[in-house]
Amino acid sequence: MFSRIANLAQTLDVFYTAKGPAAAVEAAIKRSGRWFDPDLVKAAVSLSNTGALWIGLANEDLIDKVVALEPEHRRIEATEDSIDNICVAFAEVIDAKSPFTYRHSSGVANAATEIAQWFGMDPRQIKLLRRAALLHDIGKLSVPNAILEKPGKLSSEEWGVVKNHPYYTLEILKRIPGFDRLSHDAAAHHEKLDGSGYWRGWGADQLSRYARILAVADIFDALHAKRPYRDSMPLEKVFAILREDAPRALDLPCVEALIASKTDSEPSAFAEPGVLQEV
Repeated sequence: MFSRIANLAQTLDVFYTAKGPAAAVEAAIKRSGRWFDPDLVKAAVSLSNTGALWIGLANEDLIDKVVALEPEHRRIEATEDSIDNICVAFAEVIDAKSPFTYRHSSGVANAATEIAQWFGMDPRQIKLLRRAALLHDIGKLSVPNAILEKPGKLSSEEWGVVKNHPYYTLEILKRIPGFDRLSHDAAAHHEKLDGSGYWRGWGADQLSRYARILAVADIFDALHAKRPYRDSMPLEKVFAILREDAPRALDLPCVEALIASKTDSEPSAFAEPGVLQEV
């Protein structure tokens, strides 16, 4: 019964949002007995006739009202561990969208954490950074697989779709209470210090410490991780590519810190703790 109610409610909401209450009821009636339980359709029609079915649906605080309907004894308070677990779960969903992104989010999270640990960031900062890294590509769920897995060169229109995925990352995450700051950093993972990144074309003055770390970690994992269409790129070659883009596009201290953590070697003077540029 719960599934039948949810199925009907979903269709009612789609038509209500697009065309209004009359169209929503008409769509339900047309599908009564084929898609929907006839008794539930009758109940929906009755509630619609009295206006009760649509009360409050246009309110901006609709989410708060729905949350308040949860029986108090069934409510589960979010803990730090449960939030971390949710981030990991969503990262797995994001990466499962395409074989080309297998374990990418966790790879970025691990690389970002290593950089942060090198700079001596406190545990709370590292926790927030790791969450941003795990969720940085959630906006990529908006990109069709036909584009993500296209074997040839992308058209300008297709590339435009890809370049917009950080925007959707921002729009999704900023709606989650407590994730506002995280959302801006996560959405900036393709931005560059010289303004050549996307989607906003931000420059050095606008990029936070977290955003700079995420940009380096994202490129590192994209180059080094093994993909269905190629083997993993050797670390030496990955490091050379990262250094070529620093300090013009990538934060040099972040690059050197990552290299030091991956090779267990002494980093250059550029990566000494405290030298990382922060805006």
